[in-house]
Amino acid sequence: MPRGSRRPGRRHWPVRLEAAPRALPEQRRRYSVLPLPHGYREPEPAVPGSVVPSDRFRAAVRRTGVGAARGIPLLSAELVLKYASDLRRLMTG
Repeated sequence: MPRGSRRPGRRHWPVRLEAAPRALPEQRRRYSVLPLPHGYREPEPAVPGSVVPSDRFRAAVRRTGVGAARGIPLLSAELVLKYASDLRRLMTG
């Protein structure tokens, strides 16, 4: 969207989000975000804090034993690049 242009209201974004994936060939549509928008049509009520507070999340990660020093694993640049490459390959063939 060009800088300074008016953004459509919240009620219009699901239509825009669904339009592009629906135009894809069936093979590529399976890997799109098409199944997701229905869960985001209406905003959730605001609540203070988080559904899973960070201390609970951190403790759960420690119990699994993953990550360096049993902490929350970080995503390396190499892993992000691999994911992007894998997605690109899925989208093109």
